[in-house]
Amino acid sequence: MRTFAAILSVVLLFGPDLAQGFEVFQDPGCTAPGTTELIPTNGSDVELRLCIQHPGTGSDPNLACSGVGSGDEFCGWDLRIVATDGATLVDFVPDDPNAVVFNLTPSELRGNGGNPILGQVGAHPVGTLTVKATSAPGTVQVTGNLYVTSALETASVEANTLAATDTCADKGGDSDGDTLCDDEDPCKTFANTLPLVISGFFGIPDECLCGDFDGDGFFSATDAAAINGCAAFTRFDCVPERDEVAEPLDGFYSATDADLVNRVAAFIDPAYALKCGRRPEGTCGGDTGVSCF
Repeated sequence: MRTFAAILSVVLLFGPDLAQGFEVFQDPGCTAPGTTELIPTNGSDVELRLCIQHPGTGSDPNLACSGVGSGDEFCGWDLRIVATDGATLVDFVPDDPNAVVFNLTPSELRGNGGNPILGQVGAHPVGTLTVKATSAPGTVQVTGNLYVTSALETASVEANTLAATDTCADKGGDSDGDTLCDDEDPCKTFANTLPLVISGFFGIPDECLCGDFDGDGFFSATDAAAINGCAAFTRFDCVPERDEVAEPLDGFYSATDADLVNRVAAFIDPAYALKCGRRPEGTCGGDTGVSCF
């Protein structure tokens, strides 16, 4: 580490290089950069396997990190990772305690490492960072700092988010990943980030627009009439998870479903008042080939 510190001190005298590609990410196998881990807000520990990655090929070992090699290796790095708001850094275990120096507080992780003699390319594990959260929002983010290029110049480590608090952890989760928690989301199997009443205004067809019988993107008396017909067994083309919208969601239609659609069509109630119905037990999931709502 003394060798690395000496190299880092020297290269800081030079201006930053424009080299790109050094990435810090979290993944158990160090193979899938770009994913953000969700941290439940119940205070339980979550482990983040931190990894670094830099594309390209290395120089000849005799020329690596010499300033004259032709490769793309990096020769050392210094990182800063911070926790914000409800997230807390609990522990850090480096993969190679002899090659990496770290300092940890509940809100910040600082460390440096690398191989200042032979350099490194590709993906490499750094260590395991344990985090927890007791409230939302909160994040664990890489905010910098720099790495030493094969030309013995410095370049910035790109900032990115490693983990974020799961705001839906105590609200049924977020099945469709649209940031609307399941207990507030009228459509749990189709991402609908706009309030549904707004998507209706614009006439955007939405396959999970609960109560929109004809699928035209609007709520209307026509939709309500069709659902009423299904409730009276004069028609049989309603779909339970779309057209049964009033509690209890048991797979049966009623005049209450039609009345609620009429109220939303008249802008008396918001579209979120319409909850997608559920198929009766045993008719969805498993080997049935039908999705459950």
